[in-house]
Amino acid sequence: MPPPVIVLLSLIVVLAVMTVILVTRVSVKRRRGIQEFVAAHDLIYEKKGDKAFRKAWAALPELPDRGNITNLIYGLMGDHEMTLFEHTHVVMAGNTPMAIMHTVAAAEISPGIPETHLIRKNLWRSLASALRGAEKVGMSDPEFDREWLVRADDPEYAHALLTPEVRALLRDRKTDRGWHFFGGKAAVVLRRQMSQGVLDDVVGRLLVVCDHIRTIDRMPVSAEGELQS
Repeated sequence: MPPPVIVLLSLIVVLAVMTVILVTRVSVKRRRGIQEFVAAHDLIYEKKGDKAFRKAWAALPELPDRGNITNLIYGLMGDHEMTLFEHTHVVMAGNTPMAIMHTVAAAEISPGIPETHLIRKNLWRSLASALRGAEKVGMSDPEFDREWLVRADDPEYAHALLTPEVRALLRDRKTDRGWHFFGGKAAVVLRRQMSQGVLDDVVGRLLVVCDHIRTIDRMPVSAEGELQS
């Protein structure tokens, strides 16, 4: 009979091997799902984004200008030009490094749209400095206002953008970290690793919001520059 120490070491080795196999299978499945999404929508895939790309997208307050851009996807979905990618950076939790992963989905919109930002409330303190100058806007929706802080250059436009239907797309989405409308982009930042399911969900919601934005663009404007319903 082998000594207990050898039995224990054997069990540890077996568990380690099984863990590696499981993690590998999950990773392969995730990569396959992303490729299926790309193929289904006839998009372009690049394994990595360069430093210039990372620096440009650091304009989003949730993303630091460090780390890696992976799973870069872009192309036309319907009549919307889309950019999708995964951003990973490392932070220290005490003496332990921890990888922070975000999935970003963005669509091109009219560059003339007033700058509007939605930040999940528990992130507001750390991101406040990035959005100084924009006016805080309440939606008169207690549940939504508990989850989201809205900052907008044009409160009237923010109300037109965030209809009850659009607010419903953002409600109880704990991994949605921010929705940003500026610089000709509508961008969503999720605290999730990219996968086919994540892409299907966030892109579907983003396209609904972008279609709604086009209806606002067609709304008449008064002589004072206010949107007319």
